[in-house]
Amino acid sequence: MNLLPLNSSPPKLYGQARRIIKETSRASNPDWYKSARELDLQWHIWVSSVGNESAVFNRVTGEWWTAPKLPKVTLIPAKEGEKARLDDQSRNLIHEALRNIISSSAYGIKAKSLGVCFHLVDEIRIRDLAPDFSSDPDFETLNELLKAAPQIAMGDDALDDESGDWRLCPLVGAKSGSRLSIATRVSSRFKLIVNELGIYGEVRNIPVIVNTFSGAVEAVAALPLVIEDPDYLSNTVYLLQYEHMTLVCTTGERGELQMIRPLLHRNTNHLAPTEIMDVVTQSAALNNIKDPRLAFLSLNGMPEADVEKVLQIYRQNHPDTEIKITDISQNPIVDKIPGKRLELAMATINLSEVTPKNHPLEELHTRWAFSDYYSPTKEVTNRMPTRGDLRMLKFAALARTFLIVCLLGFIGWSGMDIVSKMRSESWKLDSATAQEMDLKVAMLGKEKKELDHWENLLTKRSEGWLAMQALLDLFPDDGGVIVRSARYQAEATSETDNMVGLSRSWSISGFANPEVAKNLATIGSRTRVAELLNRIAEENQADYLKVDGDTRSLEVNLQQRQGTMPSSAAFPAKVARHFRTTFDLRIAQGLSAKDELALSTKPLTSE
Repeated sequence: MNLLPLNSSPPKLYGQARRIIKETSRASNPDWYKSARELDLQWHIWVSSVGNESAVFNRVTGEWWTAPKLPKVTLIPAKEGEKARLDDQSRNLIHEALRNIISSSAYGIKAKSLGVCFHLVDEIRIRDLAPDFSSDPDFETLNELLKAAPQIAMGDDALDDESGDWRLCPLVGAKSGSRLSIATRVSSRFKLIVNELGIYGEVRNIPVIVNTFSGAVEAVAALPLVIEDPDYLSNTVYLLQYEHMTLVCTTGERGELQMIRPLLHRNTNHLAPTEIMDVVTQSAALNNIKDPRLAFLSLNGMPEADVEKVLQIYRQNHPDTEIKITDISQNPIVDKIPGKRLELAMATINLSEVTPKNHPLEELHTRWAFSDYYSPTKEVTNRMPTRGDLRMLKFAALARTFLIVCLLGFIGWSGMDIVSKMRSESWKLDSATAQEMDLKVAMLGKEKKELDHWENLLTKRSEGWLAMQALLDLFPDDGGVIVRSARYQAEATSETDNMVGLSRSWSISGFANPEVAKNLATIGSRTRVAELLNRIAEENQADYLKVDGDTRSLEVNLQQRQGTMPSSAAFPAKVARHFRTTFDLRIAQGLSAKDELALSTKPLTSE
């Protein structure tokens, strides 16, 4: 759904909200505002480089069913000025798969919505953040920065946005001051399919909520659930073996997550014995683990006897090392899941009941294992009105209808009352009374002239609090801007025919973060400022702020440049480094001497 930006005029945003209420069920169906894992009926799709698994989960009953696999799709290559897209046959296959699941009665529930969870293990890439951010504990802000500007978050201007989507993975439990998080990326190969699933729901007015997870991060978060021996949750090197890669990670003496590293297999479904020995030895040395334990988790159903063969060289060279081998396909938590995939179990079990308490990996279980890699930035998601906003608007429309009916009834009653009074004797006046009324009219005309003179002199033409509101409304409500200085000035201009024009000006300078900096040109445009002043004028009955007609002028001048804000006591370095754009904005509004609010210098004369 194409939505207006938040800085659009209130009438446009109101009209958009009215269309959403009329054309969708967002005001009445709360499932539009839930995640895929919160919906009663869920379609889970596990994808690797060697195949995919598909299953349907009933969250109410806890039952699983095997579902048709994700259909193969064909892309129409991108042309100049266009993006790649699905061909019609692929689109129809995806729609048919969705329709079969939603309309089927075989899953124990009549679906009013569907959650679709993609678990991607076909590819994962790990990178360090830029030094300015790697030790920053504000994970939520860093995650948004990775969404909006990954080049800045990782300090790489040459980073290709089209190659994949980056999200934050905290190294949970790490000590403050050290490296606290890393960036993880999944491929963007399935983004067109994910978008098409969402479009299907919007077109048919059925909540189809699609979330995309990294299966590798989910598997790391599952370690405390599948390793029963608590000794293997610290000072351990883990090898999580998939069909096409082995994920290497380590934990320190306090159970803190130290590293995650993917290693691709070479023409086999496992690492060579010599590779395993090198990887485990180097990983332990790199993370200062003197006597590491080794935990080997088979996620591809590799028999324990075969695992022992690939570990043989390591055992011979390190006979005292404690080694634990776990075949995930034999773990009870995957018994009922088609394909016995650990990632599907992680997404559907009640983590609050099974997660080990007070363990560093708990935070990874409950929050970061389910980051949606294809989700838009907050700036985009905030464009959609909340369900509470839509319901309030819906009730307001009903109240407006009621008031209109009451107003029409009052007008009818008033009309009947006027007609009855016009028929009365008191309505008729004689000539003497009429002459007295003419004299009173002449006296009132003189008084009106005096009142108009003083009203012109005393009319409000500038109010400090509305000048401040214009400054506050100019920038986004959710922050992203630090104002260094702001000046407001109102003064008289040239005089014409005893009438003096007026001018008002705002001079603002400050710093903006990367997300706001991309929209400064829009924020500082003449159209945007004119809409802002007109709205404030209408809401506060301050006609002097309006920008309309030939007698009003508006000039907006914006200058911006790159430059990090210097740190200070009020804004320490860890805050100042987020603001990398300096801007100077000047707004000048003028009222000519011919404007109705021009100041009269003509003296009052008595006639």
